[in-house]
Amino acid sequence: MSSKISDLVQLLEKQNETLAEREKELNEKAEELEAQKEELTAAIEELVKKNNFLNATLAELQTPITSTLGLLHLLNAENPSPSVKEYAHRIGLSMQKMDDLLRSIALFTKAALDEIQLEKVGLLSLAQKAWNGLNYIEGFQAIKLEWSIDKNLTVHTDVRLLSEALKAVLINAIQYRNDAHPTITIKVKMREGFVDMLIEDNGEGMTSEVIEKACTIFYRGSEKSTGSGLGLYMAKKIMSRLGGKVALTPLAKGLQVILSIPEDRP
Repeated sequence: MSSKISDLVQLLEKQNETLAEREKELNEKAEELEAQKEELTAAIEELVKKNNFLNATLAELQTPITSTLGLLHLLNAENPSPSVKEYAHRIGLSMQKMDDLLRSIALFTKAALDEIQLEKVGLLSLAQKAWNGLNYIEGFQAIKLEWSIDKNLTVHTDVRLLSEALKAVLINAIQYRNDAHPTITIKVKMREGFVDMLIEDNGEGMTSEVIEKACTIFYRGSEKSTGSGLGLYMAKKIMSRLGGKVALTPLAKGLQVILSIPEDRP
């Protein structure tokens, strides 16, 4: 009996040693991937500094996408068969995703380099335009949107950048929506020196672990993710340039994202 116990102990010790080695290998791989990610981020930010080259490249890439979307529009006007219409729809979605990625990269360069253009803007109008600009996204029509923004409330900020930050948050909410009864609420609260725009959804939500990484470049925290991994990262970059910040908080059902906007800037 003691011999069998001794054998089992030895076997367990060997298994523990093997597991320890595997854990060490995984940790080393994780560190290697993190280092590669940091290098990639640095390379992208360096590329952004070469603004003229990047803008020219983006323009060249955008042309065939725009042409394809135009041809798909003409094809749908010809009353195609259901199967052709379905193929055209799928191609259109793919082209739109690529178009979104290119626009995101272009916006990233602007958020990082362009001079901020401050002007007085009504938050309700800005939010409505941002929302209506997302009607091409799959799932948009299913969303029940609720507002709680004073129509007279204004801030002094860069309209274009704030709008894009809001769009990035809304796209995330649409993508991870509740399939049964998807709802997004946009409301505003005032506090000293800041206007907080709260975007709340009843969707998939995020764990605390995912929230910690959600605003890092190329991070995808869900199997449902089909985006570029740039959205929340750029929202954070934009809000930082505007003198504000982004905060993510898990809800009992869904997620709350707060865009904190300085009430006034010189």
